[in-house]
Amino acid sequence: MRAEFLLRKDRTLEERTTFFTPVTVERKSAIVADKIKALILEKRYRPGERLPSESEWARRLCVSRASVREAFRALELMGLIEVKSGSGTYVRDEALSNLSKFSDPRLAMVLEKEAETMLEIVEARRVFETNMISLAVEHGLPEDWDRLDEILSEMERALDDEEAFREADLRFHSEIARLTKNRVVETLVNAIYKILRENLPRAYYFVCSNPDLAKRLMKTHRDLVESLKRQDKRMARAAMIHHTKLGYEISKAYFKDQMKEEALFRSKNTKQVGNKEEKNHGKTRNL
Repeated sequence: MRAEFLLRKDRTLEERTTFFTPVTVERKSAIVADKIKALILEKRYRPGERLPSESEWARRLCVSRASVREAFRALELMGLIEVKSGSGTYVRDEALSNLSKFSDPRLAMVLEKEAETMLEIVEARRVFETNMISLAVEHGLPEDWDRLDEILSEMERALDDEEAFREADLRFHSEIARLTKNRVVETLVNAIYKILRENLPRAYYFVCSNPDLAKRLMKTHRDLVESLKRQDKRMARAAMIHHTKLGYEISKAYFKDQMKEEALFRSKNTKQVGNKEEKNHGKTRNL
């Protein structure tokens, strides 16, 4: 049945190729990203050309739209595609040159955002921030603590606004990285947070929709600022360890929820395919 569907004359050339056979592995987003990258590399989608929609990719590859969305985010981060609000998703003019920058499979693995890899990125964040906090203690000034207090106030006011809370939280951590006065540390930390921002949006939903969790997270932020004000390195390190540990727990909860969502999608998709095949089999017998 699958072969007959792909070879029907009303199918497009792309749909009639084996490139669009269903993806059946657990983590689909990385495979979706690989397929789109290959199409760009083969110039089947050229610079400036509009890509099919999320729903179209989901239909072709038999995956959820969430998986396609993750793949799009990874490709956008790599500089291969550009999402234009209200217009669609396009191949960037510099896509082919950017592809060569990601020829190292280890780097590609990081940017393809599999759940296991994303948790490793969260762990890397713990390592960087736990150690960089001492530099922030050394170089920070009273006006810096005031700026952090202002951001904390923004976070408090934004607890009912997931997006605003996320942006304030990212500014908070970016500000601490800036206080280290180390451009390498600042660049690496901001790069990590850029990845987390694009790929863990619902992690902030967990916080904003759970008052107890929000209270715990805000306390860890306040403890961090208090330790900086006291210029106590030991206290600051302990506060950052506690804070990043909670962040890791939130990230794990996000992925657990995501896997449940994908399992539910697979279950529904399998049932739908089974029902269609059963109906088609019945029609064949009647003939």
